[in-house]
Amino acid sequence: MSSGKVTTKGLSKRHWKFIIIENALGPMFTNVAINGGITWLVFRSFEGETIDVLSTKMDILSTSFLLPFITVLLANVVVGKQVRSKKLDKLLFKNGDKKLGVSRNVWLRASLLGVIAVTIIGFPTVWLMNSNGEGIQFISYVCFKGIWAGVFALIVSPIAGWWALQKQSLVAQ
Repeated sequence: MSSGKVTTKGLSKRHWKFIIIENALGPMFTNVAINGGITWLVFRSFEGETIDVLSTKMDILSTSFLLPFITVLLANVVVGKQVRSKKLDKLLFKNGDKKLGVSRNVWLRASLLGVIAVTIIGFPTVWLMNSNGEGIQFISYVCFKGIWAGVFALIVSPIAGWWALQKQSLVAQ
């Protein structure tokens, strides 16, 4: 590797920082705070009471789609700016590699990741949640949702960032 440029076989230190810090740990901590706060705001009328199971399950399913959907859209914008300003080197593709990967259409990628996440993460989470009809204590659900969203972002954000880097690298070539 020369002058910070990479091939799809090897990544620079900057690319590893991009994946691990900017698209894994950063989003994890941010989503703990954001989703915990949103959950507190949405369900604060239940403070000191239990939240009905159906409401929590619908909240989990909607977040299972929206978190990856919004993450893909944001990653596309942020990574595009970083590549254009040369703060992040584009990936260099070999001949034939340009056809690999996911569609360049950001809306399609966002929808695809959202549907996959609902299927793989949302439905299993809902299935594992308390289904005896008793409900969940307000503060317990706020804490659960924040931590769950943080772990979820830890899984989804690197994928969204990588897709955005691939797309922006192809656009820039």
